[in-house]
Amino acid sequence: MFIADVIQYLLQAACPAYDPAVASTWTCACDVMGGTANQGGTCPGSAMTAVAAAFATQGMWVQSNLVSQILYEGLGLWAPLLYILAAMGGMISLALGAPPKMYLWFFMGPAIYDWLLDNPVQIHGQEWRIADRPQNQREVWKLAEAGLANAVIGLTPSVNVYREDKPSRTTGVPSLFVWFDEIVSDVVQGMIGWTGVYSQVASGGAGSNLQGNPSAGENRWYLISNLKWGMLQDITGATLKSVDLRDSFVTFISSECGDNLKRAISQPRFIAASTSRGLNLGPTPSVMVNYTFLQQLLASQTVPTPRTMKRFLSDNNPGAFRGFNMFFSTGFINLWGVQDKLQCSGYLWLLIQAFRWEAGHIFFQLVKAAPAGMNVDDLLFSLFYGWDIRTPPPNPQPLTNPQDMRRFVINLILLHLFRNEFAKAPALVDQRFSTSAQAESI
Repeated sequence: MFIADVIQYLLQAACPAYDPAVASTWTCACDVMGGTANQGGTCPGSAMTAVAAAFATQGMWVQSNLVSQILYEGLGLWAPLLYILAAMGGMISLALGAPPKMYLWFFMGPAIYDWLLDNPVQIHGQEWRIADRPQNQREVWKLAEAGLANAVIGLTPSVNVYREDKPSRTTGVPSLFVWFDEIVSDVVQGMIGWTGVYSQVASGGAGSNLQGNPSAGENRWYLISNLKWGMLQDITGATLKSVDLRDSFVTFISSECGDNLKRAISQPRFIAASTSRGLNLGPTPSVMVNYTFLQQLLASQTVPTPRTMKRFLSDNNPGAFRGFNMFFSTGFINLWGVQDKLQCSGYLWLLIQAFRWEAGHIFFQLVKAAPAGMNVDDLLFSLFYGWDIRTPPPNPQPLTNPQDMRRFVINLILLHLFRNEFAKAPALVDQRFSTSAQAESI
């Protein structure tokens, strides 16, 4: 009983102080009811996911009920019979002169067996913990509710389960199992911490790319460790979601507007930039012969307004491009887009603004996928933690302003959006790659 009391004391003492600013205050050890901290459940071990913690919770209750039936109910009637058979085996071994080590366990085994089972520690279930940081335990109770309520061997009729709270009382689990479960959980959590996957140094000082987090306190940034690569893929793989907008873009490239655009592009510069690697884009950063020449060519050409462009501009649904009036008014859209003919310069201007509108939608979906309780600035900081992102020349500085980081991500999405859509549209320049270069450019 002494060992069980010690384990029980350690588990009960694990309740941290309540902090309203910390989203993960609702832990197994200390939950929040009505805005105040109450002594919560008792959870010896931990799991990295809410589903695993819920399954472990159900297993503990089933094990507790099964042990209770062995000790105190019908299954326990087998214990005296087994003990008599063991004692008979021990006495026969003694009479035959067998070594003591052969029959000692016939006498000691039942007592040790009874002590291991009939020495329980009172618990509620398994804790959800990531990198030694408690998570919202309500998710575990919600996932475990159906299994606990319907288990044939599990809860007794006197126990109630809830969707967002621990069971109405504890259950006794053998202390040896509780100890083993707790030590394995602690070792796993500690080993994860050793790798540094869930660590984030606030600032690396001068000459470092590591910058301080824009928000103080708990923001669950460590969850981005497993999510950031999918988010980066969403950025680099950005494509248009509007079929009408994509058709309007392809129509622009394929029409006289696209022909005039091609005339303003320097083919040698374009091919040099396409085959370059890293930051070296060739002798000049622009592939245009002259922007003034491009403006004159586009302004001098008029094309029929595509039906898909009219349909795209006439969409009045929430979030549609027509409501994207940060830089222009609805009347301006009507002036350029609803009339039967359209100047190529206005056509290109509308396409650029529509691409920006699409980039804004992708950015919104990106930040919406962040874990609950994590704001936009914390997400972007954790997403690009350790990257060498700087302000433009002539005096580049580390990008620490949250607003600048938002603009950077939106522009990054816009850049990949243009790149991916140009890859699907008719080629502006005939690039005569070698076979290996063609394979690399796909």
